[in-house]
Amino acid sequence: MRTLRTGISNEMFKHARGAGIVGSVYALERNKECVPFSFDGKKYVVEFNIPYILTQGQLYEDMLLATESGGVFVPKLEHRYIDVMQVGDDDSLTNLCNVAAASAPQDPAAFAAVLRAAVLAYYRSSPHANQYFFRADPTTKPMLLSAFTDLPDDLKDRYTVESYADLAEPFVGFSIVSNAL
Repeated sequence: MRTLRTGISNEMFKHARGAGIVGSVYALERNKECVPFSFDGKKYVVEFNIPYILTQGQLYEDMLLATESGGVFVPKLEHRYIDVMQVGDDDSLTNLCNVAAASAPQDPAAFAAVLRAAVLAYYRSSPHANQYFFRADPTTKPMLLSAFTDLPDDLKDRYTVESYADLAEPFVGFSIVSNAL
């Protein structure tokens, strides 16, 4: 089980008051950034993992993702892997992409809206890294994907989202582009 280092959680969430608060981008550890958010009295972080090909001597082929049709998906060099983590009272991290549906938030639509706001906060700080992938358990995949497939009207004019529906399980992917660029 992963835990946050002492003091990190308090610093990231010190200004969080109320429901649906989205924080700034923080370096969580080497090659990982995150955006903290709160929802329904609980703390969460969206972790953005820089691909190994950019940080280590990984082979190019290792970044390719399988598709349902048996082919391969070639991501942009600057892509990110996302983990959505709940922060426990003991600063432990539970990956929501891999938990049972019973552990998922009670209001998936409202949770998806706050999750979307956290990802957009990261995108605005790093627009070059606009392609995102996460591993999803079949029970939580619909909730996580719903945050990015159907943008509300107030965001449709500002952003275009492309979903990569052909990725083989367990991956889900999408890209975000600002319409102002």
